[in-house]
Formats: sequence, C-alpha cells, structure tokens
Amino acid sequence: MTARRGALLPSLLPSPVAPTTDHRTMTTKERERIPVNEGHPTERRGLLTGPVIVTRYLGPTDHRGSRIKATHKRDSETTWQATVAWDYSLDAEANHQAAAEQLLDRWITRDDLVIIGRGHDHDAYYWLVVGLWQLEA
Repeated sequence: MTARRGALLPSLLPSPVAPTTDHRTMTTKERERIPVNEGHPTERRGLLTGPVIVTRYLGPTDHRGSRIKATHKRDSETTWQATVAWDYSLDAEANHQAAAEQLLDRWITRDDLVIIGRGHDHDAYYWLVVGLWQLEA
C-alpha cells in the first residue's frame, strides 16, 4: 500500500467532536458550562480554522527581479503585506512558503501560530495559519 500525499496531516487534526445537546433547548446555566466552540459546525467536522495568507508571483520589471508578494487582509481597513525577492535556489512552492513565513514573522507578535496547510489555484497559493493549541490532542 502506498502512502498518499499529505498522509501525516490527519494525525495532526483534532478528532471530530460528537454532536452535543441542542443548544436551543438548554438553560442559561447549561450553556455557560459549554466551551465556546463546542458544537460549532467546523468543530464537528474536525476542521481547523484560522487566518489565510495569500501569496502571488510578481514578474520581473525593468528595475526589479521576480518577487513573491504575501498578503493577509484582516478587515476592510487593515492589510498586512511582505514582498520577497525570488530565490533561484528554491522551487516555486518553497519561494511562496518563504514569503508566507516572512509575513507571519512580521505580522504576528505571538510565537504559538504556525502555517499548517497550503492550497492553490491558478493565481495564488493559500497558507492556513493556526494556533499550536489547535493541534494539541
């Protein structure tokens, strides 16, 4: 049997939370004893949630070489960005990851956040950032 790509990731995911009592029929005191995210749809599915860093390739110009731009739009007024020169000793994915990590280092004042996953489409790479507490079993 061959190992499929990303086979280690499921071992890092928390086990899905079993559905709980219907929150609509609970008393206020019963609700107060429930952890904030218990029963949330993403928790029941065992999905990790967190901010996303988007990285895009910027082609060379007359004055600058190829670069990768990493961005995270927190809200309508706040966007964090980092631009990293293309490192020809790395492949495309590693260049995008380096830009995402540089943005994470600049933007986050906490050291308990890590990049755990990557997605992509034809325009960009998407890097999922989660807290280490989400990875603890």
